[in-house]
Amino acid sequence: MFLVLQRQTDLIAARSRELRARADLNEAAPLRDRAIGATLGANNIVVQ
Repeated sequence: MFLVLQRQTDLIAARSRELRARADLNEAAPLRDRAIGATLGANNIVVQ
């Protein structure tokens, strides 16, 4: 029983880390675009 509970705890922790990593990625992508000057292109905006 202990090992089952331990594995469940490990799974929950891994899922939490995955969600945090996805959130960090979603936060970093716009910052990357801004840093390389690609914000307009990333949002499909063309300036003529």
